[in-house]
Amino acid sequence: MTEKPPPNPKYPYLAGKASEIVEHPDFERIQYIRTAKWIDYTAAKQVLAELEDLITSPEDLRPQCRLIIGDSNNGKSSIIDRFLKRHRTNPNLDGDAVVITVVAITALRADEKALYDWLLAALFEPLDPKLSTPDSQKLVINQLRRLKPKLIIIDEAHELAKGVNRSVVACQSAIKAITNLTHVPIAAFGIDEVLNAFSLDGQIANRFIPVYLPRWKWGPDFRGLLVAYETILPLRKPSKLNHTVIGHEILQRTGGLLGEVRQLLTDSAIYAIKNGIEQITVKVIKDCKYRPADERRKKPK
Repeated sequence: MTEKPPPNPKYPYLAGKASEIVEHPDFERIQYIRTAKWIDYTAAKQVLAELEDLITSPEDLRPQCRLIIGDSNNGKSSIIDRFLKRHRTNPNLDGDAVVITVVAITALRADEKALYDWLLAALFEPLDPKLSTPDSQKLVINQLRRLKPKLIIIDEAHELAKGVNRSVVACQSAIKAITNLTHVPIAAFGIDEVLNAFSLDGQIANRFIPVYLPRWKWGPDFRGLLVAYETILPLRKPSKLNHTVIGHEILQRTGGLLGEVRQLLTDSAIYAIKNGIEQITVKVIKDCKYRPADERRKKPK
């Protein structure tokens, strides 16, 4: 097992790459800050554990599925990305077929035919626009039976609730048929409206167990998140983000949304480097280009 390098004694509050590049030129540090980086936190670990349970559980005639529910910009897509990196598709060039553990699609609307097309594309099956909806369904079922993935992920699944009632019902029936005929579980990610997309059919509602990603609140978990973020921002002075005054400022400005926290800290760290401040303070947070989501939505006067 590879041992972690010891902390930089000059910058004990940093870890990993941030510790290595903290004295590099500004442009290099800023470029690093702008790259997406994963931060472990309790709710994400729980969701990832739920997904791992789904792909390791024995095949079931009526597989248990999950609804992962959280506000927009609260980490759902990052969790999906993290999970897909753990379970990458293997092109299997020397074999008969690609090896897919997790099939991932993004829902755009309540449209049964489109749902099949998204799945076929994710299964590397050439699309034939002439196929009827029933034929597309048969092809999806056959491909899933042939490739035997362990899980289907639907991102933005609340979009399946938008549209005329018959389209929403048709999508629910399609999802039920897919799980019944292939025994592949589904994890659907979305905002609160995702419950509407999976509640019109009683069997679907019973099969999809909700798992919630709540907004952050002030407490040990949020302070731990801030500590973790400080370790990956290559600033030459400690910011002590978990201290009460600055921590509350971050929470208040971001509304407890993980994506907003990430953006605020990114903008603040870049501002601190460009202005030679080298640490995030309450003043830096107020002076940097970040604006809370509700302010960004206001029309200019």
